[in-house]
Amino acid sequence: CNGIINVPFSNSLSMKPGESVEDFRKREKEIFTQAKRKLIDQALGNGAFEALGEYFKGHGATFFKMMSYVSKKCAEHQTATNSAKIDQGEAISNRNVSTSRMAEQYGMSDTIASSRTILIQNNNAGSAQRANAMEGVETLSMGELNKYAKANSKKITFSANAIRQIFQLQVFDLVCGQVDRHAGNYQVFYKEEDGICFVTSLKGIDNDMSFGNQTFFGKEAYDINQGKQRVLENKNGTVTVPFLSRDFYDKFMNYSAEMAVYDQADIRSRKELDALADRIKYIQDQLRNMVESKKIKLLDSDAEWEEARETMKKMDKYILNGANGYMQSAYL
Repeated sequence: CNGIINVPFSNSLSMKPGESVEDFRKREKEIFTQAKRKLIDQALGNGAFEALGEYFKGHGATFFKMMSYVSKKCAEHQTATNSAKIDQGEAISNRNVSTSRMAEQYGMSDTIASSRTILIQNNNAGSAQRANAMEGVETLSMGELNKYAKANSKKITFSANAIRQIFQLQVFDLVCGQVDRHAGNYQVFYKEEDGICFVTSLKGIDNDMSFGNQTFFGKEAYDINQGKQRVLENKNGTVTVPFLSRDFYDKFMNYSAEMAVYDQADIRSRKELDALADRIKYIQDQLRNMVESKKIKLLDSDAEWEEARETMKKMDKYILNGANGYMQSAYL
């Protein structure tokens, strides 16, 4: 189903100079909709679908919505089962709740969109149903900011606070088993002046491809990290997280696997809880060793983060390795 209406250039459309983000989103949606409709028409013109094709062409709007939904669900299923290793039948949306709970424990509520379980009254059934509500974040995604800056010849740079959040998010996503962190699912807050988009903070959203049975260990870690099992290090031995807040590090090390399992036991399966515990213990060991060996420096103050920022002038070239579930700098 995904092959019928998958548009191969879906991430390659550029923003025009002076074009607003809202207008770009509308134009992007219209172009992709037309491309998908063309692919559907081609598929239905195939002899094997010819009889059905005539029927569906008469109900084009309904059929297109159905196939778009099916295509989206196929892509989600592939990511969930193949990458996050979420078992079939397990809930997806409440993984945002799991992520939010973990963020609170690590003092990262400013970096992860808040999510919670709520009850919605079902008047037809006469009873309440469980649902999940996520905080709305009204700003641009990192991907949108990249396109906006490129179209308008602006440079992107990051504040010391945003750098702090990026490094914490990298460690956090590893522990949560996040496999879908890309430039479209973390939002950035920024201000513009003198041709620069200055990112002051960020917030991760859409955290539903996490908390599966993925552990990033063994052969998986070698494949993911280009031959190295230590997933907080680059191929050449340099670290992907050179700085961390001491406060975050202390919270991370003091929040045990047993505590996390207890906090998640009402919404995660036994297999997922076991995988979570394994990830926590593994990353805690890595961080402890890397801090003791001075590969990671712990910072205590805003002034120290500003000093660290000065050593990272290439931070505007920071890239996301979303397919592998972690963020990685090509320059550190």
